[in-house]
Amino acid sequence: MKASGQLYLIQDFLKTKLGKNVVLFYVGANRGEYRALPTENFPNTTIYSFEPNPNTFTLLEKLSGKRD
Repeated sequence: MKASGQLYLIQDFLKTKLGKNVVLFYVGANRGEYRALPTENFPNTTIYSFEPNPNTFTLLEKLSGKRD
């Protein structure tokens, strides 16, 4: 996440731009590894995850334990 810039985006940039109640759309969620970072940094985060590949979406559901 550091090499892609996702870590900087959440921990530095967005913390200065967003309020406390954050709604994120996670498009191309793959297996959902990225979901933990915004949740840790914004406790009141609502995340809507989308994964177009049916096989990967099934895996995303299993790993997250629920449908977003």
